[in-house]
Amino acid sequence: MIYLSVFFASIILPLRFAAADSSEPVVYVDPPTVEAQVGQAFNITIGVDYVADLYAWQMVVYFQNDVVNALDAFEGPFLKTAGVAFSFGPIIVNDWNSTHGRVMIGATLCVDQGMTGSGILATIRFGCIGEGVSVLEVSTTSQNSDVFYSYLLSKNLEEMPFQTEGGCIRTAEAFHNVAIIGVTASPTDVYAGQTVCIDVVSINMGTQTESFNVTVSYDSQIIGEETLCSKPSGEVTTLHFTWDTSGVLPGIYCVKGIGLCGPK
Repeated sequence: MIYLSVFFASIILPLRFAAADSSEPVVYVDPPTVEAQVGQAFNITIGVDYVADLYAWQMVVYFQNDVVNALDAFEGPFLKTAGVAFSFGPIIVNDWNSTHGRVMIGATLCVDQGMTGSGILATIRFGCIGEGVSVLEVSTTSQNSDVFYSYLLSKNLEEMPFQTEGGCIRTAEAFHNVAIIGVTASPTDVYAGQTVCIDVVSINMGTQTESFNVTVSYDSQIIGEETLCSKPSGEVTTLHFTWDTSGVLPGIYCVKGIGLCGPK
């Protein structure tokens, strides 16, 4: 007998639809919501819509530092399409205060024209360090009278008013999940003493790299066991076992495969 488990997953992709008649530029975090596991790193982008004559910008983003830490940030392509651009930063302070961190990055053009349209200003890379929820706030006001706040400057170096749309990061503890998704035996009708070839297909369905044991048995009798080491999330592995049926009494037997992680 062969057991086959089939797993289905659904993916929801957040989409952002900006208002076509916005009277002010809109600076936004994309994607607006991120769900990740502890230990995972990911990127978010800071974009701008409906800006006219943009010559320079600075973005300051605050986050909850017991949930995520900023790892890096770099300029996006928007200003570069208008000509030579110079970026400054990033300045990353993960312990800005007891609860929040801050990342700052900016850029300016070096040509005699501004940029009009929509595009990506910056990309920020975060790493999840704890469970919880962190708001990503694009700050437009200075904190403690410093110069760290977000702004858009025109070609005349005048600040332009703009709207902001922040983001949210939800993190959860990484989960461990290995599964046997296929067991095949050949031949399936044998005489005692014949050899049966058994293929077992396993998959790491969790979010972390795993080492685990795969055991093949009939009834309560172990046919074989093998250890798989350092299998990344999503990796499928096929193992080959041989069953010598010498001494096995006539009957109908259920052959099964079990994948078992070690203690975490």
